Amino acid sequence: MFEFSVADINAQKAAPGGHEDMDIPILENSKISNVRKEIFIKGFNFRDDRLLNKNWIHKSNSNDMTMFFRVMALCHTGIPVEDDHTDKLKYEAESPEEVAFLIASQEFGFQFCRRAQSTMVLKEVDPSSGKEMEREYKLLNLLEFSSSRKRMSVIVSDEDGQIFLLCKGADSIIFSRLGENGRSYQQETTSHLSSYAEDGLRTLAFAYRKLEESEYQHWNLIFTKAKTTVGPQREELLEKASEMIEKDLILLGVAAVEDKLQKGVPECIDKLAQAGLKIWLLTGDKKETAINIGFACSLLRQDMKQFDISMSKEVESNNQLQAMKAEVLEKIGSSYQLMCEESNKDSPFSLVIDGKALEIALRNDVKDQFLQLAVNCASVICCRVSPKQKALITRLVKKYTGKTTLAIGDGANDVGMIQEADIGVGISGMEGMQVMASDFSLPQFRFLERLLIVHGHWCYKRISKMVLYFVYKNIAFGLTLFYYELYTSFSGEVLYDDWYMVMFNVMLTSLPVISLGVFEQDVSSDLCLQVKKFDDAHTRSCTQMYIFKHTLDFPNTIHKHNITAWMWYCHDNSGFSLQIYFIPAMQQFPALYRQGQKNVYFSWSRIIGWILNGVVASLVIFLSNIYILSPAAFRENGQVSDIAHLGAITYTCIIWTVNCQMALVITHFTWIQHLLIWGSILLWYLFLFLYGALPPDYSHRTFHLLLEAVGPAPLYWMVTLLVVIVSLLPYFLHIAIQRSFFPMDDHVIQEMKYYRKDVTENQIWLREQHNSQTITQIGFSARVDARVQAFRGQLHQRKILIQRSVTNSPIYK
Repeated sequence: MFEFSVADINAQKAAPGGHEDMDIPILENSKISNVRKEIFIKGFNFRDDRLLNKNWIHKSNSNDMTMFFRVMALCHTGIPVEDDHTDKLKYEAESPEEVAFLIASQEFGFQFCRRAQSTMVLKEVDPSSGKEMEREYKLLNLLEFSSSRKRMSVIVSDEDGQIFLLCKGADSIIFSRLGENGRSYQQETTSHLSSYAEDGLRTLAFAYRKLEESEYQHWNLIFTKAKTTVGPQREELLEKASEMIEKDLILLGVAAVEDKLQKGVPECIDKLAQAGLKIWLLTGDKKETAINIGFACSLLRQDMKQFDISMSKEVESNNQLQAMKAEVLEKIGSSYQLMCEESNKDSPFSLVIDGKALEIALRNDVKDQFLQLAVNCASVICCRVSPKQKALITRLVKKYTGKTTLAIGDGANDVGMIQEADIGVGISGMEGMQVMASDFSLPQFRFLERLLIVHGHWCYKRISKMVLYFVYKNIAFGLTLFYYELYTSFSGEVLYDDWYMVMFNVMLTSLPVISLGVFEQDVSSDLCLQVKKFDDAHTRSCTQMYIFKHTLDFPNTIHKHNITAWMWYCHDNSGFSLQIYFIPAMQQFPALYRQGQKNVYFSWSRIIGWILNGVVASLVIFLSNIYILSPAAFRENGQVSDIAHLGAITYTCIIWTVNCQMALVITHFTWIQHLLIWGSILLWYLFLFLYGALPPDYSHRTFHLLLEAVGPAPLYWMVTLLVVIVSLLPYFLHIAIQRSFFPMDDHVIQEMKYYRKDVTENQIWLREQHNSQTITQIGFSARVDARVQAFRGQLHQRKILIQRSVTNSPIYK
């Protein structure tokens, strides 16, 4: 969400009432106001009585301020929309920044109220009289914003026939196009830009130029010719025409908007880091803004060793490729050498690189050295990055590391990056339809946590189990046919009826697999995302918070509990007081997502294991039926089983075995799974009954097979029970041994959930506790742990000082 937060109007120092002798800047920080609280206005977070309520007209530089607000109100592509609830207008524009500027100009007394094809109407304040009047401006030309231009301009004429070029854009672009008489406020504005960047704000510089009629007419002919050109050279001609007129500008000031972090972004990044994901930030913001965003979302920490790769002004001004390449390579090489020397230390590394240095770093002869450094850093921030560079970085990282890449963006300039990544996630917002180019669309960034850690984990387990089960059941079924051909010396006789073959994958075993792929959950979503929580009521007035973790043994219980001591230094009227609260810490299990990264459930050992399981099941089913049914009478009257009896009994054993195997595989049962598994078995008996009820011309050798042949025979039911138990015994023993002696993370968590108690085996509990507390280098948890370590160091130093002072005191001696 974007909010207009600060404005730096030509950096003139003044005070309310027009007293220029007071050394008070127009605005130091819009978020700290020395005036009364105003009514909340969405998209406008600016409070200063020196500019609001028309007080700015009393300033000595009111003419420049008027032009500043006109640029804000006219240089855009927005349209006004009436608000039914208030007397003010709402706006719709290509970007949320433009909406924020239009709302701000309206609050400052310059309301953009109407737009036609060639006219724009403002209700603006006359600085000489203080009265509000309506003025119409003729829109002559629009020079659109693009990622390469990084600026936007409009050419308008007022009611007096004066022609103005109004321009807004990146400060570096605007500063390079200022005239000699337009740099009056550049020094002060530059310092204010730095302070705004430190606050994590996005800035745009405003400038204008007055045009002569003859100069404009000459330029307009060139621009019109370029605009009507058809062909590949059209964009180049338009850019040259824009360069001709966008020069000799007069700087008016800068405005800043706050690109607020959405709710839950730091927490989401912390969970993703716990899950083992490497996170890079690619942004078009200035370096200072990008760094502050990195701290805000916990990608950066104060104790990180930060590598800054950027070109010096001297090398950049000379624009020599070899010199720029040499400087970038030298910085990359020295950074990597330092990383290798200090890799055994606890301090993580971060990399910050700007767009111009990145352009060199992504060249074919430099990219390998750059990527070698970048992939070994805990966090990477690329600032002043163009959309093309975002896509190129994504492609190179995917190719260099061989890992799966995910790109998430909320703007139209992120489309290339989203399409280049293996998985593209678009945040649906106000910056275009980039979600149409993505694989997934989310309303907010924090929902990425649930998409990956919960649904990503579930989908990996579901697909892995489903594929392996398909392999198992088809091997178990198909090999029995092959064994019968071997047994009959390839006589050509088929063991099963044709309808048995059709029904196996269509009806009798397909529905349980579908339920596995849709409903399976090894652990609940709450356990995937569970995190430590504490009461906000205790921290609202606190200045600092420190967290300690310790495992305590309670003598009256057999369990170990992980206890978190939340320590607050709280300030009240009497001074500082120390409060300690002990709260049981709920385990965090985002590390379950690492099972997919390590491919635990679809490794070659798993695939071969399920193949062997299917082979064993097929051997048990076939050999048991052959050697139990062949030598003995099948019915009481001494009849032996024929091929119809053998096929039906063997098929029954297969249906029972593969469906009971599904019951052992599933860990999350609902009534749907029970219905489909046991219903598939009942469906086989129903099918055999109905098929056998058909006339012999249709049922062939299965005529009344269930009712008159296999059904009344006790051997049929005994063989089925015995074969199913023996066939499932290897898998049952495997999971029993694994869960008892070699449990995986999800196995332990399942026991904790379903038995409602901690695991009593000390070794397993300590292992799970260790795995659940994954050490990360970025995220909120890493920052807290670093603060705890620093605080412990301070306490240790104080303890040593106290001991020394006590031992050196005369009383002690």
